[in-house]
Amino acid sequence: MNFLWLIFAHHVADVAFQPSWLIRNKKIHLWSIYEHSMVWTALVSLVLLVLGLFALWKVFFLLIGHFLIDAIKYQVLGNAWWLIYPDQALHYGQIAVVCFL
Repeated sequence: MNFLWLIFAHHVADVAFQPSWLIRNKKIHLWSIYEHSMVWTALVSLVLLVLGLFALWKVFFLLIGHFLIDAIKYQVLGNAWWLIYPDQALHYGQIAVVCFL
């Protein structure tokens, strides 16, 4: 059940808390990717805290991992429509690591 709560938090932070202007800016500015990664990490970390799964290493793992995944997607690969699948799979992988380790 913990995994489902973390996936829910991921989708809230990755979709609902990401306005269209931020998505547009992520293609241009690394700072926008960092800003989004910080918000995403904060929400997922808050859920980890509530679930009793919080550890400081997880915050860094989530922040750095999310930033790198999104930076490669937006700045290197060009954000083609099909990149949503490997992008989300990698984020789900991050969630699995912090949930089960």
